[in-house]
Amino acid sequence: MATTTVGSMLRGNSAAKAGEIAKDRRKLGRRRINARAGRGLELLSHAIEYLADEFALECLSTGTLALQTNHPTLAAIELLKERNRTVYYSCPLVPTLGERVWKLLTNRG
Repeated sequence: MATTTVGSMLRGNSAAKAGEIAKDRRKLGRRRINARAGRGLELLSHAIEYLADEFALECLSTGTLALQTNHPTLAAIELLKERNRTVYYSCPLVPTLGERVWKLLTNRG
């Protein structure tokens, strides 16, 4: 089962979330990322990192571990991660070497 770290506790993801993760695994492969998508991924990654750092500093400075499951910063991080996956998966898959050879040999080019 997939887990998410919340403070010092691990929280199990729902079955629906686990299904989404399994579906994402089927989409694995190299992607052809154009300049615009690359810039978007870069910006989203920086925003996620910034929010994660701010959340960690908040937890350290207040002395609490912010164990709220609906903490607004965590919700923002999850939203940005979802957008990051959307941008990444919108980029086309690069055919594998085997697929390119098969296409060449079967004259499907």
